[in-house]
Amino acid sequence: MSEWQPIETAPKDGAMVLIFDQDTVTPGRFDDGCDDDGNEVDPPGWFWFDGVDTGDAEPTHWMPMPEPPK
Repeated sequence: MSEWQPIETAPKDGAMVLIFDQDTVTPGRFDDGCDDDGNEVDPPGWFWFDGVDTGDAEPTHWMPMPEPPK
């Protein structure tokens, strides 16, 4: 498994990764806040796996999702 990396190095292409925010590890992704036409409709930011904005929690580290079981 990969090591934790600074959040600044995380992919910002919508890929699901594990994110850490000081006390929680959960799957999440970065959303650029744009619709399909490239218009900004929301502020960009990190979202938990269920699509909820991380709110005041600011992830500090990330790592790739592990491979699923075979």
